[in-house]
Amino acid sequence: MLRLLKSMETGIQEIDDQHRELINRINKVIKMGEAAKSKEETEETLTFLAEYVLKHFATEDDYMNKCSYPICYLHQGQHSGFVEKFLEVKERYEKSGYSTELATELNAFIVSWVINHIATSDAAFGRYYLKKIGGDPEAITV
Repeated sequence: MLRLLKSMETGIQEIDDQHRELINRINKVIKMGEAAKSKEETEETLTFLAEYVLKHFATEDDYMNKCSYPICYLHQGQHSGFVEKFLEVKERYEKSGYSTELATELNAFIVSWVINHIATSDAAFGRYYLKKIGGDPEAITV
């Protein structure tokens, strides 16, 4: 199962807590691919991920805007790419239902994207944010 490593933390409590929750939900998606789950549980997890990811991205956007993050547009572009791909896979699920192939694709996409994004883009933003505000995560609130 996945977990948020210390090296992946941003140092911004709200974002790190959201990353932990997101990873917990991703672990549920992974389990869906390991064992047959009910249609309701699958739909509940996918709906949560779709809604939570949008909420989380909005939180990150707020923090980036508050500290004038110079490459905010690149970070937001990564978010848009994730949402587009996720919604494409979710739509395919809604049309054709659960399949091992779709679960495997969803798992691989979500795991690789989220872990790489958190470990690189989000961690880099966290370092910038903390440097910009003098290491005090409470100095800029959203």
